[in-house]
Amino acid sequence: MIELKELLLKSKNLLTKEGIKRELVRGLVSEVINFEIKKEEIEIKKNNIFLRLKPVYKNEVLLNQEKILLKIKETIGKDFLLKFK
Repeated sequence: MIELKELLLKSKNLLTKEGIKRELVRGLVSEVINFEIKKEEIEIKKNNIFLRLKPVYKNEVLLNQEKILLKIKETIGKDFLLKFK
């Protein structure tokens, strides 16, 4: 039987990996659109990036979507596919 300690360590690692991905994506998006995005304004679920931004900034992200995704793939790797929502 799996011990509770092992389960907690697995979930901690998962949260850390998701946090690193979110921070990396946030930095790259901020760099491309020249606007600082707070970490609360971005969320990654099932390879979809959800942005809680004003429509003006969200449109800027969608206009530069290919450029942003290319930078993300160069940084993270090709196995990490994302879509903006």
